[in-house]
Amino acid sequence: MSLNFYEMLGVSKTASSDEIKKAYRKLAKKYHPDRNDSAEASEHFKRVSEAYEVLSDPKKRSEYDNPPRSPFGNMGFGPGFEDIFSEFFGQQQRRPNRPPPPQKGPNRGIEIIIDLKDSVLGTTKQVKVQRMSKCSSCNGTGDTKATTYRTCNACHGTGSVTFRQGMMTMQTTCNTCNGKGKIKVNPCRNCSGTGIKQEAVNVKVAIPDGINDGMRLRVAEKGDWGPAGYGDLIALVRIRPDDRYRRSGDDIHSQVKLLPSECLGGCEITVETLRGDKTVTVPPCTAPGTIIRLSGLGARNLKTNTKGCHKIEIFLDMPTSLTRAQMESIESLQKSGL
Repeated sequence: MSLNFYEMLGVSKTASSDEIKKAYRKLAKKYHPDRNDSAEASEHFKRVSEAYEVLSDPKKRSEYDNPPRSPFGNMGFGPGFEDIFSEFFGQQQRRPNRPPPPQKGPNRGIEIIIDLKDSVLGTTKQVKVQRMSKCSSCNGTGDTKATTYRTCNACHGTGSVTFRQGMMTMQTTCNTCNGKGKIKVNPCRNCSGTGIKQEAVNVKVAIPDGINDGMRLRVAEKGDWGPAGYGDLIALVRIRPDDRYRRSGDDIHSQVKLLPSECLGGCEITVETLRGDKTVTVPPCTAPGTIIRLSGLGARNLKTNTKGCHKIEIFLDMPTSLTRAQMESIESLQKSGL
């Protein structure tokens, strides 16, 4: 059967507002959590409070006394179906709130910008992070020896407030005490009773070799503090563009300019790679646009642990003018068929 608000307060349906108020005060005093520790008394207190909230408001009382009829009727389920339906959902709505389990503090996010060389070789960066840390004065409790608690007036110590929308009774966490049912008096002054305080900390972030632009690194327990410990620091790594090198996948690209004679006759050149200088032999008749691959000198693949190549693209460095001797040499080459 559905619960009758008039019966809960022990008054008739024609009772006046004063009679309803008097009945509620008597029952609230009898079942108040400050006087009774039993779960049964607490449930009685919730129910009479719910009944008084509806019957003391003329508009809510009128809606309660004259509920809208369902357009579907009983649909063949019998006269008691709506009562059973209301009781079932009412019990769900009135289920006592359980305090949530302790949670770690929120994660903190930062952005770290590094050079391309650091992304290939790996590095360690030290960053300053502003985070919410555990208050040292109260050890994160927000209390002192002088701290006391009083019952929350908004929810009468239940931690939840009940309101009615039409025929549905809704219950939600009390915003005044955040569901605790009590208000803190004389809290810790250092943190205003929150148990947390802002501080700046220096954090070392190890950046692995081969990291790509846009990857995120997690540094454990360097975020904000919570009842179950510190959250994590999430570092977004961005790679600064380089004028001499370009990364494509795991390969590093660079360019080398050679004179026409070096392309025709071949030569040895020293190439600056991100992993150090390397001597490279350019074979004769190397055409502009040729790619020379240096294996193992690219970036490390974080999944396969293999290294890419350093790819050198050959460009022709054409002179803007020629000496008489150079012209004679070119004429000689032309006569020889080159």
